[in-house]
Amino acid sequence: MAGEGAPGIVGGEGNVCVHCGASASSLYRIFRSNAHIRLSRCEACDAVVDPYVEYDNVLHVLDLVLHRPAVYRHLLFNAPALPSLPNLLVSPAALARLALFLLACDVFVATSRCASHHAVLGGTAGADVPSQRCTVVRTIPVVLAENLAFVAGVSAALLAVVWRGLRLGVGAVLDLVVRALLVSSMAKALVVLVMIWDYDAYFLGVFPNYLGVSLFRIVHIVVLTSNIVGLTVVAEAALGGGLHCGVPA
Repeated sequence: MAGEGAPGIVGGEGNVCVHCGASASSLYRIFRSNAHIRLSRCEACDAVVDPYVEYDNVLHVLDLVLHRPAVYRHLLFNAPALPSLPNLLVSPAALARLALFLLACDVFVATSRCASHHAVLGGTAGADVPSQRCTVVRTIPVVLAENLAFVAGVSAALLAVVWRGLRLGVGAVLDLVVRALLVSSMAKALVVLVMIWDYDAYFLGVFPNYLGVSLFRIVHIVVLTSNIVGLTVVAEAALGGGLHCGVPA
């Protein structure tokens, strides 16, 4: 970092413009003893490279909910370069905690659906079946295996798609895939609503029963669409850039 009163450049190799995906030489400059910063502009699209460096984590989560590719570019490529690593979604410890939380959400969903399924099949005579077959201890290995298989399958599929034009190392792509899937799966936290809201009664009153609409199904759809956005950003980066729009005239 530059000395007293001199400008210091934050960012460098590996940073991208969150709008077009083009490489960026810096994210911002610091002036006057770290009291002021000036955001860098993209040489390709002339927009601010990364306005998210000034945003709070709440705004990051909101843009994740809105499926905006820009926030994925910030979290995957730019946030790790920030000096103090202020973002709660990019540090290794935070990602590890997020992975455990998402695993707990999947276990809760799997246990709940298993219990409901066996209760319907068994009726009153088989009321003890759910408690025997749908315990958390039995569910955790299954859910863990499903998640590992999903990550492995997605990674292999993405590498197969971008292999001929691959501009990044395989290890770097796999790291991006894992982080993108973690960040884009945060909508799984919505299953917490089932603890405070009788969602079945609501959906049965709004949608026809034959549609099979449930909170779990809606959450899965949101997570799937978020995964697609995150993986699209990774694929663009693996192919050597993003939506390059050229230098404006």
